[in-house]
Amino acid sequence: MQHTGVYHLQGYVAKPGQALRITHDVAEALGLHLVKSMSHIFPRTTNSTPGITVASIFEESHAALSTYPETSDVYLVVSCCSRRMQPSEEAIDNVFRRYHLKLVEEQWI
Repeated sequence: MQHTGVYHLQGYVAKPGQALRITHDVAEALGLHLVKSMSHIFPRTTNSTPGITVASIFEESHAALSTYPETSDVYLVVSCCSRRMQPSEEAIDNVFRRYHLKLVEEQWI
């Protein structure tokens, strides 16, 4: 059985390292095990912070985080096909608060 969580957040993620840490911390909060991550910085548009995308592979599946600095939107999608994953709203909310991200919407499918 696959679980996919989509988080729409508001906030500012300035650097790829921060985006990687957010993804890794959420995975840890879900009980997932990191295999490898990579990031990509999109070219700046006029007077803007560049967008960032992070892709992470876990033993159980994968996640992607994308930033949209022009609107301060951050989207995190976590997919997992393991019954071991234990979504803990409190643990995930703590990660978002640590990085000053406000949860706008959360959906699990």
